[in-house]
Amino acid sequence: MSGKVSTPPQAALDIGPAHHPPSLYGKSSDIESINTYDPGSSVKSPLTPPMESPPYSASSMVANDSSAQTEDEVVKERNEAIRRTSDLREQLEMETARSAILKKERDDAILCALAMELRELAIKLGEVSAGDKLGLAQFERDHAITREVESAAQNNKAEEARDKALELSSELGSQIKQLLRELHEAHKLVSRTLSQKEKVEKERDEAREGILERLEDLKRMAERHVKEKEKKKKPLGFLGAVGTIINTSNWE
Repeated sequence: MSGKVSTPPQAALDIGPAHHPPSLYGKSSDIESINTYDPGSSVKSPLTPPMESPPYSASSMVANDSSAQTEDEVVKERNEAIRRTSDLREQLEMETARSAILKKERDDAILCALAMELRELAIKLGEVSAGDKLGLAQFERDHAITREVESAAQNNKAEEARDKALELSSELGSQIKQLLRELHEAHKLVSRTLSQKEKVEKERDEAREGILERLEDLKRMAERHVKEKEKKKKPLGFLGAVGTIINTSNWE
């Protein structure tokens, strides 16, 4: 008698409708729910438009506190720009964390696929029943469907994260350019303030010199007037009277 055992022909198995197993990445999804980020939200830019230079007059620039006030405004604008840059840096760190989560999900999927391959190898080395084969086929199909869906979702998330990172980088560049423009305008404002202050001081010195010259002229005129009055009040002597008579006769 032969030692061979006849095996019944394998019949086609109906594995039934697809069954989607629960998500294998509950922890990563929980982490992602904590770090939710609305893709529709836009990073608000609190940057104000460049400062308009208020009209300056000579009288308004005489006080020294105007220069100090301008310097305080420049420092305030600089601190505001630094705060906005810090906010943008936090947004960038959040996007980096999201990218790390995506990498973890990818690693989990690789480990799951490796575990399935090890199970298939174990099944090939041992004896399995038809029910085990059916469960394995259903698991493989459901896992393939889940993997395809998650792969599409991860691709969308990766593209979205990349677009957000590019948008954030572009906005950060715009913020830096705006900050440089504001600093340039502030520098121009300070320079203009100093030049106008020098102009006011020059006008004040010229006015002071003019007043001093006018006072000197008035003083000389007053002294000359006093001398003339004293000269008229002084009595004429003999020689003066003779001179006056001679002058009078010559005039006639």
